[in-house]
This record gives sequence, C-alpha cells and structure tokens, in this order.
Amino acid sequence: MRDFAMAEFCEFFDQVDTFIRYTPDELKSFLRRLQLLAYSQFWDSVSIQRVLFNLVNTCNGGQYDFEKYTKNRPSTFEIINEIKQRSRKANLGLGNFLETNYNNALRNAFVHSQYCFMEKYIWFLDFTKGSIPRLSLTLEEWEDIYFTTHSFISILLRRRIEELNRMRQLVPIRVDIPELRFKRIVLDSQGRWSVEN
Repeated sequence: MRDFAMAEFCEFFDQVDTFIRYTPDELKSFLRRLQLLAYSQFWDSVSIQRVLFNLVNTCNGGQYDFEKYTKNRPSTFEIINEIKQRSRKANLGLGNFLETNYNNALRNAFVHSQYCFMEKYIWFLDFTKGSIPRLSLTLEEWEDIYFTTHSFISILLRRRIEELNRMRQLVPIRVDIPELRFKRIVLDSQGRWSVEN
C-alpha cells in the first residue's frame, strides 16, 4: 500500500512538472503555489522520509526499519534534522543538500497559508518553533531550491520505481483490502495499478 501512495505522488509530481512547463506566463503566481504544494508534499511524505532515514541509517550500519514513522511520528522538522544528523555521521552529502534545500519556515508558511508573493519575494508571515529565522526568500532563491529539490525527487522516485519494477518481475504484487469487500489493488508487470473484484 505504501508503494501505491508513492506511485500516486510520483504521478502527481509528473503532472505538476508538465503543467509548469507548458503554461503561459500569466499563471506564474498559480504555478508557484503548485510548486510550493509539490515541495511541501515531498518533505511531508512519510514514504520519502522513511526512504531517506533508511538510506542514512543503513550507511551508518543500522538495520532497515520498515515501520519508521508509522507510529508516534515526530514533526517533519524533527525528522529532517534527524536525517541530517545521521547523514553527517555517515559523512554523506545528503546533510548538506537538506541544509540548503529544506526550508522549514517556507514549508510551514505554505502549509499554514502564512505566506504571500510580493514583488520579487515570498514573505513568511508566521514563525513557529524551529523555523529558520528569515522573513522572506527571493523568487530566485526559491527557484534554486525548488528545481534542485525537484531534480533530487525525480532521481529518488525514478530509482525507487526501477526497483519496484525489478521486484515486480520476480513476484506479482497483490494487496487485499478486506474493508472493500474482496477488491484487490494489483500492480502489473507494466507498472499499472488496477482494482479488481
């Protein structure tokens, strides 16, 4: 089921990317909000957080934790900080990437509708515990953060999908959902999801 959610996110992400590339300039403000939505969804995705955590955890000699962040889930800010710390411990560049591209104040401002676009800035109207002490971000800084994060997401998701496709060739995936009266979600060898009785 987790992989189904990741596939859904990947499809949404591709649709946003396509829409951004082919939309007229008059819709820039709307498109920036879509970018903020994709950016926030990426960082708040439990599946993504679990993959990043397990990447650095296994690099530090730890076990892969399939249940990480399923119960007693800390805040996104705390999770990203934990991943940063573990990444630095493993001497991975992921910590530097997160330091540069994860902006908690921006994420919080967007998620809580506490931001506005004015002139060449995104202004943050509220600060919460743990926020980066900034009042704004230039649109140029935002574009750098977004497109760097977008590239990272694309690589991460594509690699994950390649692994899922490789695994699918070995064993077909069927997920039974009893609450839906014998319906199943099936992932076929072409990477398409379907629901069957």
